[in-house]
Amino acid sequence: MPDSRTRPLGLSIIAVLLALLAISGLLNAFLWSRLSATMPPEASAQLRAVVNTLASPVVSAAAIFYAVTALCAALGVWKMRAWAPLAISVGARRLHLRWRLSGAGPAHGGGTIRF
Repeated sequence: MPDSRTRPLGLSIIAVLLALLAISGLLNAFLWSRLSATMPPEASAQLRAVVNTLASPVVSAAAIFYAVTALCAALGVWKMRAWAPLAISVGARRLHLRWRLSGAGPAHGGGTIRF
C-alpha cells in the first residue's frame, strides 16, 4: 500500500522546474552585471543600453527575490509542506506579473491569462 505522503510525479516535476527557475534568477542577477562589465567597445549603443538596464541594481534585486521565492516554493513542494499550494499560487502570480511586464501582455498585443 503506498504511503499517503508519497509525492506524486507531477509535484516532483513542479518542484524541479521551480528549482530551475531559482537557478535562472540567480544567474540573471550575476550574468547581466558581468556582461555589462565586459561589453566589447564595438557593441551598438542600443545593445549597450539594454544590457546596462538589465544589469541595474533594481533588476538584480528583483532577480534575486525571484530566485529566493522560487527556491522556497520548490522546497515546500518537494517536502510536501502544508503551505506548498500557496507557494505554487504565489509563484504562478509572480510569473503572470513577469509575463505582463515583459511586453507580451494584453497592453502589447498579447493574450490574457486569468487566475
